[in-house]
Amino acid sequence: MLSLRYILITGGFMAIIAWGSYIFLVWDLGGQREELKLLRANIAFHENRYNEIQDTVVFLNDTEGRIEDIKGYFLANDEKSIVSFIRELEDLGRRTNVEFEISNLSVSNNEGDDLLSADINMIGEWEKINKTIALIELLPYKVSVTNARIRQEGTSWSSSFKINVLMAN
Repeated sequence: MLSLRYILITGGFMAIIAWGSYIFLVWDLGGQREELKLLRANIAFHENRYNEIQDTVVFLNDTEGRIEDIKGYFLANDEKSIVSFIRELEDLGRRTNVEFEISNLSVSNNEGDDLLSADINMIGEWEKINKTIALIELLPYKVSVTNARIRQEGTSWSSSFKINVLMAN
């Protein structure tokens, strides 16, 4: 009888230890699940952050090229750039085969913007004068053509207009 009692007590004790171990294991797994959820959320956060940083790097690399394009949109406010621009205008006149004259070249400040202004006179055929004006407007700068006048003088045409070119400060 002693051995049956001993077996029951030992069995009960082992059952209590088994149930205790089971409860501890379930409790520990619950904690690990919460920790796993936090780690997954943390990983997702860092992956999103990494993707945002990668997108920002791509955006900045794309923007760098756009900034260079925008810088080219303005004429630099220095003598070398202005001379180069004038030569470019005169070259347009030669390429379109019109008589080309630039006068009253000045730099002014208009409402906070620096402008290079010039009066241009051309003599040539109608089509060539129109082509030259169009090419001036297509120059890679912010060029505006104002006060344009075109008139026929005998067999040729004469044009006079003013251009304003936006300059970088």
